[in-house]
Amino acid sequence: MKKVSVVLPSYNGAKHIKESIQSVLDQTYQNLELIIVDDCSTDETLQIARCYAQKDRRIQIVYNEVNQKLPQSLNIGFRQATGDYLTWTSDDNYYDADAIEAMVAFLDKAPKESAMVYCDMYDLYEDGTRVCSGRVRPVQYLYSGSNFGACFLYRREAAEAVGEYDPAMILAEDYDYVLRFSKQFEICHFPICKYTYRIHRESLSQTKTREVWKQLWQLRRRELSYLLGKMDEDERLFLFLDMWLCRKRETWELRDQFFPNGNLPQRLRWMEREMGREAVLEEGKPLLLFGAGEHGRRALLYFGKERVRYFVDNNQALVGTQVEGVPVISFRQAAEEQDGCQIVLTVGSRFLTEMIEQLTGADITSYVLFLEMWMNI
Repeated sequence: MKKVSVVLPSYNGAKHIKESIQSVLDQTYQNLELIIVDDCSTDETLQIARCYAQKDRRIQIVYNEVNQKLPQSLNIGFRQATGDYLTWTSDDNYYDADAIEAMVAFLDKAPKESAMVYCDMYDLYEDGTRVCSGRVRPVQYLYSGSNFGACFLYRREAAEAVGEYDPAMILAEDYDYVLRFSKQFEICHFPICKYTYRIHRESLSQTKTREVWKQLWQLRRRELSYLLGKMDEDERLFLFLDMWLCRKRETWELRDQFFPNGNLPQRLRWMEREMGREAVLEEGKPLLLFGAGEHGRRALLYFGKERVRYFVDNNQALVGTQVEGVPVISFRQAAEEQDGCQIVLTVGSRFLTEMIEQLTGADITSYVLFLEMWMNI
């Protein structure tokens, strides 16, 4: 039976780390080790880890005397790893009990060139809502964005060939690592939800969102030739739009690399008129947030519930419900409710063009792109 090494880096993770540790120890696949790397926590993280280590010999603890940040903490942990298969998890997330067993079984049956497997995951929101995340996507979509998720396992020999996580790519270290991995080995998607990813105000993905996107822009720019060589026309479109939302003018200057002679596809022609507009909100107006998903929830946190009148969503399963206490209405209802309100589009690149076309068809041309505004604050 092959051994699995799980690295768990943590900085001030005392609030949720017990659940994370326990989910590793409770795995149905028992031949594993858990390496907890405490990165100079000032809360009770280290004490909690030591308490668990006293009870289970599979746990070892590494304490960083100087704060190293996430990529280097991962490297420190993996240098201690003795497993045949490797992975890492976060201090606020947790595995399903059979997650590692399922991934080991997958890799055991896969050819050697298939060196990494990743699974889908659940998003757990602060109100208790737990849904299978739409952010984890099949392999062909890995190149256009960080759509990899947090539940994965890879072969030790592949990791040794790829090298360590890059400390210079902090906040995008996982995307950078996956891209480097994909240049040498096959990555496989196992479409089952086996991991819960907690979305809350204190998480790194929430507190550092703008910095993450800016780091992603730099990484994508660096790897642009490789990325575009892996993409079909739709993926090129989505990547261009993602980068444009973060750095509008710099990305606009790269359009020749995305599209022949810089000619935008018909679906993106609306961007030409957006080049001369800035994302500005009118003071005092209540807001209609078009999109009740991940970005809509982020916008709700940013604007505050008192200013948001409704969410608007095309998903009929959401219409008539509430998201964090805010009612969700249909597009038809929104068209009737828009007077006196400001429309903010709170969707990602995959739905943004569709939503703008929908608004244009209803003769609505006044709106703000939340991601553009958020990324350029």
